Amino acid sequence: MKVAPGVLFLTSSIHEFEPNHMLENEFFELSSFKRSLAWVSVSVFIGIVSIVWFVEDRFVNASEMDIEIEEVIEDSTAQHDKIYLQMDIMERRALVKSEVEYKRMLRTDPDNADLQEGLKEVREEKNEVKLRIAKRLQ
Repeated sequence: MKVAPGVLFLTSSIHEFEPNHMLENEFFELSSFKRSLAWVSVSVFIGIVSIVWFVEDRFVNASEMDIEIEEVIEDSTAQHDKIYLQMDIMERRALVKSEVEYKRMLRTDPDNADLQEGLKEVREEKNEVKLRIAKRLQ
């Protein structure tokens, strides 16, 4: 088997500079120890950071709590306004139906003062509800 002269030189030169093969084994053992130490230290560091992060997230400072309370109050106020808006809209629909009924009854009996008074009250209440709806929508 023929080997190129450069390859022979490389293989022979490695053995020439390393008279003791124990140095090579010690280097790999030391490297393995350093590698293990590095993995342990990285995992310990990640563990410590995770614990600190978890503990810090558990406790809230006063400014964060105030911000959270303000958000909850704003949300509840928005929900409150939305509910009352829906109630006002339903009340307005009922008043429109009542107004139509009063008008229909007034066509059959136009001289009835009670019906005219009732229609007037329904219209006034309908206008009040209309203003409340407009105010809530602003």
